Amino acid sequence: MADKETWTVVKFLEESSVAAVPTKWIFEDKCLWPPFIAEKLNSAIKNQKIETCWPSHKVQVFRNSTFDSYEIARAKAKKAEDTSDLSSTDTEKHKRKLKKRKIYSSESEEEFELSVLPNMPSLPKKQNIEIDDHIPTEISAGLCSPKQNVTPSSTRSNNLISKPSTSTRCNCCPHHAEVNNEILRQLYFLKSVHIELLKEVRNIKGNTENEDLCNMVPVLSNLKVPCDTVEELQQIEDVLKISDNFKNMVNELCKWGGSSILDFVKRSMGTLITNKLATNYSWLGRRNKQAFCQFSIAAVIVEAAMKSQKCSDKKVAEQEIGRWLRRAGDRLKIFKEKELD
Repeated sequence: MADKETWTVVKFLEESSVAAVPTKWIFEDKCLWPPFIAEKLNSAIKNQKIETCWPSHKVQVFRNSTFDSYEIARAKAKKAEDTSDLSSTDTEKHKRKLKKRKIYSSESEEEFELSVLPNMPSLPKKQNIEIDDHIPTEISAGLCSPKQNVTPSSTRSNNLISKPSTSTRCNCCPHHAEVNNEILRQLYFLKSVHIELLKEVRNIKGNTENEDLCNMVPVLSNLKVPCDTVEELQQIEDVLKISDNFKNMVNELCKWGGSSILDFVKRSMGTLITNKLATNYSWLGRRNKQAFCQFSIAAVIVEAAMKSQKCSDKKVAEQEIGRWLRRAGDRLKIFKEKELD
């Protein structure tokens, strides 16, 4: 069940001003105050919005000053200008009056009265921030980086605007420095563990691949390649139906090298089938040709390209094979012209 929304009248000690604020903004002797102006400030107070990164100011809570209605709390804030006990009668007045200010909304003629917003403290001298040796400097510095905050101002004009001021570090840092440092230590530790695990995984993967290549049994040495007829291609397909042969042929193709996926496909396809046979196929079987993608030899080439890290995307390997098949006719024509010469 959500907490009941209440507002409390407080006195800002630095400015000797009063305001009705959401009770949940108050933490012991400090109160959060949003760096907003006009309608946005009124909305934050009325709707009980809260952000822990807002600036905080020292306050004094009046006696009997918590109410479940914002309108009542605002009226009591006006009364608090004259007395420190909000339950006292109108005749019981405090000698010293507190300041107030008015904020006007640009969207309506309604006038909202709020206490003067307290000014931020003057810019403090730069101080050395102690950083744990085990914490990355760039991360630690980021937590306390200079940050510009819009703070309340006692100056009133036609459009009431607060004067901006700067702070050398985040207002939350003094309250959470120890927690932040511990979080950073844990993150740095987890990062180092992650790096070590990644190295071990890569080593295991590399050793496994090397073992596969060492234990490889040559498959193509027992077959007629490059295939020049459909029958010869079918013989390779029959051999690849055996899973061990498929795996061994993948490892065998990985050794063929190539500086790129284009070079790898050119070397593999040119070794396995002739240009004459390739003119009968396209990757998807378009233009009245047979689909090369349905053959096991196509899957072997794609998997070998991925395993030898010639490409990281299967689609790229498939596109290069399709491109090689489309140009088979041109290569065959050039080859015949050279023979005639």
